[in-house]
Amino acid sequence: MNTLLLLALGMALVGIFVAIWGARTYRRQGAQHADASARWKQARATVVDARIIERERSDSNDNDYTVYEPRLRYSYAVGGAAHEGERINLCSAESYSDPSKAEQWLAAHAPGTAIDIWYDPGRPGESACVIDKPSLLGAIVTVGVGVGLVGMAIWILFMLPAD
Repeated sequence: MNTLLLLALGMALVGIFVAIWGARTYRRQGAQHADASARWKQARATVVDARIIERERSDSNDNDYTVYEPRLRYSYAVGGAAHEGERINLCSAESYSDPSKAEQWLAAHAPGTAIDIWYDPGRPGESACVIDKPSLLGAIVTVGVGVGLVGMAIWILFMLPAD
């Protein structure tokens, strides 16, 4: 079998997988957001631990940069039962490119600080500080990459010489 044919088929399969994964993730997070917005209850929690994780990244031009990701652990009670949570946002990951913004976040979440959280009354151990919407841009980019891979695979197939 032709190597280009195998490459095209592989690209098409990966593209289909990526596009479906992006669409399904957006749908799942959208349903989770709708459910949380309608049913979740607000409570007060106490910050147990807060810290910033520094991660080194590289952009498409191989320029290195640092991303600052907050980590949070908080405790709260529902119906007399104690719970702990770590989720900051329901659908997205919190991160900062500016270290001063990360330090501001850290100062606002010092251990012992009272914060508002949201929890699922059906499963009180499920909680988040912010009920945010899923990223439409992220879904569009992911689906676009998948469709682009399928398009490139089709282009390769049309470029193959006829036997």
